[in-house]
Amino acid sequence: MKKGMIISVLIFCGVCTVQTLWGKEDLQGYISDLKSKEVAIRRKAARELRNYSSKEAVRALIKALKDRNFMVRANACESLGRIRDKGATRPLVKTLLKDKNSEVRMNAAIAIGYIRDEEAIKGLLKSLRKDKTPGVRISVATILGNLRDHSAITGLVKALLEDGNEGVRVSAAQALGKLHARESAA
Repeated sequence: MKKGMIISVLIFCGVCTVQTLWGKEDLQGYISDLKSKEVAIRRKAARELRNYSSKEAVRALIKALKDRNFMVRANACESLGRIRDKGATRPLVKTLLKDKNSEVRMNAAIAIGYIRDEEAIKGLLKSLRKDKTPGVRISVATILGNLRDHSAITGLVKALLEDGNEGVRVSAAQALGKLHARESAA
């Protein structure tokens, strides 16, 4: 009877159940999948590792920030943000400042915002000044406001007055408002 039930469950649930029974969907399996030749497998692994708050997962995701496929790198950024390990701050700042893909840079900025490490302020400010993509600068300004670190005021004021994109200027103004609100509440 048990053997018949297992076969029925396998047929009903399909491949996902088979993978679970074989131990594929675990931490080591996803870390191993980050080395796959198949982009879809690496993307999924980078996305799924967000569910593991271990140093091993963080190390693997940091390595994935250098993957040749931008979607793998974007998923790695997002997962690192969800895990919120401050050990990922420097690699994420480096990705924010150097990655060629704007989606990856934006995900790196958002991840930094989730981690909330003041060590990232200088890198965020540099990105606010130099990134060519308005969407990235908008995200960075918003994150700087959320971090509420007063060392960001000068950079935000400069963005408010000088950035050529209206969305960036609005985000900088909102971020400055959050900083002022914090000061008023104190």
